[in-house]
Amino acid sequence: MLTRTSADWASKLSLIHTVELCEGNPVDYLVALLRHPEALARAPGEWMPWNYQQALASADASSAN
Repeated sequence: MLTRTSADWASKLSLIHTVELCEGNPVDYLVALLRHPEALARAPGEWMPWNYQQALASADASSAN
């Protein structure tokens, strides 16, 4: 049985591996999530590893205006 700490690490590693499978950079992905918490909270489905770059471009364009 996994402890809470083990389960937390397993979730994080799974997320990182998913980013890699989508041919993304896990560090860039996590930085994008940390820099855009409001946008992530409003539309979490747009910030999945396979489509976050579109949300990031949109968020960056909005903040540039």
